[in-house]
Amino acid sequence: MRAFFTALIILILINLIAVGSGIAWLAATDRLSQQRVEEAVAIFTPTIAQEEAEAAAAAEQAEQAAAKQAEALRLAEVADGPKTLEQRLAESRRVDEVTAQRVERLKRERADILRQIEAAKAVIEKQREQIAAREQAFEQRVAEFRAQRESEDFKQAVSMLEQLKPQQAKQVLQDFLATGNNDQAVAYLAAMNQRKAGAVLREFKQAEELDQARTLIEALRKQGVFPS
Repeated sequence: MRAFFTALIILILINLIAVGSGIAWLAATDRLSQQRVEEAVAIFTPTIAQEEAEAAAAAEQAEQAAAKQAEALRLAEVADGPKTLEQRLAESRRVDEVTAQRVERLKRERADILRQIEAAKAVIEKQREQIAAREQAFEQRVAEFRAQRESEDFKQAVSMLEQLKPQQAKQVLQDFLATGNNDQAVAYLAAMNQRKAGAVLREFKQAEELDQARTLIEALRKQGVFPS
């Protein structure tokens, strides 16, 4: 036993000598000062107590959070009460009914959209037919107009109209306009000598006659005729 204690004392002395030598080396090499010693003591001394306190606080917070969550779940279950099989089936039926209503609403909306599309298609098709009919009628009038201008009777009528005084020629054109034969009046004016046609148009002097003159001039311009 004495030999054991003797060896233990020798080991302690050796450690103390080693520590002392290390401290002496740090001091000799200017790596150790009183300030550094105090800072080292301040770092290592309180860490164990602080860590224990922080760990205890964190554990307490975790327990409190878990307890609050468990209490909230318990209160929710108590408020709703246990659901029977019949209640669950009823809830499932309500969900199915809501889903079915949504599906039906979507079907109705889709049907409405399809009806609107079909109606729009019908309107567009009708407009196309109307445009085609107007184009056909216009082409027919142009063909008739050309054929009329090329006929001998039409040429004779234009020649006779040019021989009339402008006031008299104006009266002939007004007769055509009064009976709805606007195209006929325009055809005669377009076939006439432009100077003579201009003289006839200048005879439209009254307020109501000015509107007639504007109508005739606009129609002539569409045909590329510009009376002087």
